[in-house]
Amino acid sequence: ADPGIFQKSLCILTTRRTNAPAAVRLVEHFWRKLGMQTTRMPADRHDALVALASHLPQLAVSALMAVQTPQSLAVAGRGLIDTTRLAGSDGELWAGILIDNADAVLAGIDRFGQTLAQLRRAIHRRDRTAIIRVFRAAQGARRALE
Repeated sequence: ADPGIFQKSLCILTTRRTNAPAAVRLVEHFWRKLGMQTTRMPADRHDALVALASHLPQLAVSALMAVQTPQSLAVAGRGLIDTTRLAGSDGELWAGILIDNADAVLAGIDRFGQTLAQLRRAIHRRDRTAIIRVFRAAQGARRALE
């Protein structure tokens, strides 16, 4: 076991007005003692954010691997290996997560689909500027993770 597994990780507390303030502070204190950063937000905001940051990556990677062929896997390099770790996740677990958060996940799929469609149109038109624009936006978002 890694004693620092929670260090600087984020714990999101989905609080309600009916929660006793002392109880919320106690739970927050517990997580902070484990080294976590905490934040509070309504459940619907949490669901929308994790749909984009957690559930959508899982879906994208699973779909990407589902279209691979034995021949494409035979020539795959580090890029495919490095970006598809999530595809090894348990489908039973993820089916429940996706169904429980279906509305937010579907909204995320729509946003992702729009970006893929934008890239498809740009590639079809051989529009380097539009392709680069999407890549630059992606690079900026990736830098924000670091």
